[in-house]
Amino acid sequence: MTKTFVFQVVLGATFSLASVAAAEPATAASDTEKGKWVNFTDAFTKASGKDNFRLALAVDPATGNLFVSRWFTGVWMSSDKAHTFARVDGDKISGGGPFSCYAMLASPDGGKLAVFNMNNKPGPSGYSLDGGKTWESFGSVGRNWDYAAVDWDSKTVLAFRHEDHGVHRSGDLGKTWSQLELKRGELTGAGVFSANELVISDWTGIQRSDDGGKTWAKVASLRCTGTVQACKGIGYWLCNRWIKEKKWWTAFVAATKDKGKTWQELGKPLDDTMFCSGPFFGKDAKHLVVATLKEIVESRDGGETWKKVADYPADIPPFGDHKNGCGFPSLGYDAAGDVFYLFFPNMRNWPEGQLYKYAR
Repeated sequence: MTKTFVFQVVLGATFSLASVAAAEPATAASDTEKGKWVNFTDAFTKASGKDNFRLALAVDPATGNLFVSRWFTGVWMSSDKAHTFARVDGDKISGGGPFSCYAMLASPDGGKLAVFNMNNKPGPSGYSLDGGKTWESFGSVGRNWDYAAVDWDSKTVLAFRHEDHGVHRSGDLGKTWSQLELKRGELTGAGVFSANELVISDWTGIQRSDDGGKTWAKVASLRCTGTVQACKGIGYWLCNRWIKEKKWWTAFVAATKDKGKTWQELGKPLDDTMFCSGPFFGKDAKHLVVATLKEIVESRDGGETWKKVADYPADIPPFGDHKNGCGFPSLGYDAAGDVFYLFFPNMRNWPEGQLYKYAR
């Protein structure tokens, strides 16, 4: 197992939890599907095709609709619990596709989504402000993105380039970009709390900027992964720590109540695993769900304790720790319907990745 993994962060100053009473709710999972894993790869590929099967998932908390960004074929939506899919990006998210499990994100408020793709063609990445009905393209910087963080209120984006040293900031939701004096290198995460309050993670810990990325100061020694999610003034970030003596990873969540100035490690770490994708909010602000290397876990107390939701299916393809999150499973969670969606990449044969869902 390599020790290189990536982090992206989705953050606004403060998010409220999306209402479970959505204006356009997705359909409920059938009783026959509850309590077991269901493979919906064929349902998706029937609509989108299968070649170059690299994907990233997101669920809009306001509706429960599932969105899948797929290599070369844009953004697809399902409003019937992954039984059928339709392309929804209006050709605004064309070209190359998501390289990272962190490449697609949804605001915890609901109604806002973004996808960050890596290809060179104009308009391969973009966003929606109306629950995925219409999409706008980001301005291109050439070889584009692994993943990024968004503060929807200030329209600030902090993005990491793919196979490039570039770290870029936008103050207008990606219409224009300025390159920061940072090297992409081993940066492992990014968060945006406001127009000027940013955080990044690397192997030495968390650094924070309060001037839009001009200067940085170390604020914690934690190595974080995944997206920072904020609700009711608290930001949560997944962390993985390598235990040299035992030769395994431990996983936990760190939290901040002051926009990244200080961070607190929550609860007892889980041994011999890594947090891969999440955290996503569930029934309330303290209900967190996460995809690990082995299973889905959830916390009902804001990350203090964790309980297994379900082990992964026995026949999932081989995946694992890999740079930029491209080898990690991508998780989406519909809290109202209590349905977990996962894309498992196949690192030995990319076209053979698999899509699964688990309903309770």
